[in-house]
Amino acid sequence: MANKLRGEVEIAALGEHYVLRLGVNDLINIQDALGMGDDDAAFLERMGRLTGLKAVRTIAWKGLTAAKGEEVTEERAGEIVTDIGIAAFAANIQEAMRWAWPVETTKKGEPNKKGKARSPGRPS
Repeated sequence: MANKLRGEVEIAALGEHYVLRLGVNDLINIQDALGMGDDDAAFLERMGRLTGLKAVRTIAWKGLTAAKGEEVTEERAGEIVTDIGIAAFAANIQEAMRWAWPVETTKKGEPNKKGKARSPGRPS
């Protein structure tokens, strides 16, 4: 089961359950697999505007884990994206990014200059 407070999103596809997690290590693995090296700004911009089938499949491959803890192959990642649709998978990526990297705001939604980031909402 996915823990949204850890930046995880549960995805049901192909009759199985998977967890998409986009923590620091996951993002670095994705960045390396996309050949974006140390260009963090360009990489994060690309994560914000998902274009390209290869990029989406790479994110699925490096970010997904089967609920049973098994690794997901590159081919299986492509099948998962195909099963739920690229738009739905892209929405899951954005949700995982929001949970993993919450925007620093006050209770009124204004930028927080003093402390910790707030979560984007309650886990469902």
